[in-house]
Amino acid sequence: MTEQRQEGRWLDTSGAHVRVLPPALFGVPLALAARMHRRRPLPVRCGRAGSPRASRGRRFAGALLAAAGLGLMLWAFLTMRRHHTTVVPWARVDELVTSGPYAHVRNPIYAADALIYLGASLRLGSLWPLLALPAVLGALRRWVIEPEETYLSETFGRRYARYRSAVPALVPAWGRDDIR
Repeated sequence: MTEQRQEGRWLDTSGAHVRVLPPALFGVPLALAARMHRRRPLPVRCGRAGSPRASRGRRFAGALLAAAGLGLMLWAFLTMRRHHTTVVPWARVDELVTSGPYAHVRNPIYAADALIYLGASLRLGSLWPLLALPAVLGALRRWVIEPEETYLSETFGRRYARYRSAVPALVPAWGRDDIR
């Protein structure tokens, strides 16, 4: 495969110095927390503890959060595709995407991962994943977001600096359509 054909693909490492698959930062701790919950339950309490209605409500809320995360992720993927750029965090990018979900949050795919993680935590009914969440977000910041932001700053300079100062990293800010 030629160098040009590898750009933007999984084997292209010419972009940010990210060397971890971001969904693994959410999936591995979630799986470990689920295992911990089976061994030593630490249930989420909402409503009357143990009531079927409270349990259904919790699971429904979890499903809604996960569905919102999947919707946000799909929107982000489609926006990146429309701009002919990649979602591979370590691949080279030629365009700074600031429209669609990227007008509201710099990292909508990671925000979507967090929503899915929270939804799965509620569906599981365990506090273990929530206790792990600060470490998950810290690892995401250190191993993924910081290297990406360094790369984007070097690649897009002032344009990225303006975007970064106007748009939050993970918690969306609504009311913007495009950052120029």
